[in-house]
Amino acid sequence: MHVNLNKGLKNNIIYGLLLLFLVVTASNCGNGKKEISEVRSSMLVRVDSLWGYLNQVRGRFIFKLDEFEKRRSLMEKEIIRSNFIDGSQLNEEQKMAFIEYERIHRLYKALGPKYKNSVLQGENSYYSIKGLETQVKKGFYDKNVSKFLLEYNSIKSDLLLCRKTTFDVTDRLKGMETLFMRVDKDVLAILDELVPEKD
Repeated sequence: MHVNLNKGLKNNIIYGLLLLFLVVTASNCGNGKKEISEVRSSMLVRVDSLWGYLNQVRGRFIFKLDEFEKRRSLMEKEIIRSNFIDGSQLNEEQKMAFIEYERIHRLYKALGPKYKNSVLQGENSYYSIKGLETQVKKGFYDKNVSKFLLEYNSIKSDLLLCRKTTFDVTDRLKGMETLFMRVDKDVLAILDELVPEKD
């Protein structure tokens, strides 16, 4: 009887240890998954910050992509027409209008391509962020956070540069809009009077 009790006690101890081992193992597996989930969540928060930067950039794209190229080309034609005007035919205010017109033309010539480039960079950033987000969600970086950070920092750097350029270009272009509308109207009126286009 004493032997059976010891044998039963031994079995209980073995089963108890086995159960304890299973509980600890399951607990550790859960912690691993929890750690991966937290790492992935942290990476997705960073990806969300990239979307925020991109939305700031896209919010500045209020002009049509080729708008300034068309405007620059039209202004060039009007400047060529203005070469047929004798300076003595113009008063000081009219001369200032042509000076402003040429200044605006130079601005569009310089900033138009930069605006277009910003739009294209913004679209490129969209696809880069989308790709990074997809890879994070699939667990591609779960065990290689440093690789994620390299990719993230590269996209962020390009995006911040694009944002800086976009803000600078669009601020300057918006500032010229009212001036262009006024000066363009004045210049066209002078040209129509002094150098009418032939039908």
